[in-house]
Amino acid sequence: MKTKVLLFNPPGKILIRGEGRSDSETDPDSSLAAAKWIYPPMNLAYGAACFREADFLPLLRDYPAERKKLPEFEKELLELKPDICITNLNPSSEKEDLVAVEKLNLARNKIK
Repeated sequence: MKTKVLLFNPPGKILIRGEGRSDSETDPDSSLAAAKWIYPPMNLAYGAACFREADFLPLLRDYPAERKKLPEFEKELLELKPDICITNLNPSSEKEDLVAVEKLNLARNKIK
């Protein structure tokens, strides 16, 4: 069985994250949004490709883009049972991101 690696943007604000762009908040559903799109999480996708090349099973999730909240994140952690988790933290959503990391730590005890 392959080692499962979950690479994810944690649930929370929809942000333009990483890849040299600002980390500003955006709302594609709003007519006032600075950006009308959500960039794909390319840094996580590149990591997933490297893990796949090394014969791991990468699981890529962008919870804000999927409009998934913490309860759905927790449920999915228990269903996926990842062996390794890599997240993309952001200074402008650090508090919310760290809540997701704490949920990940709590779920890890249930997965074992």
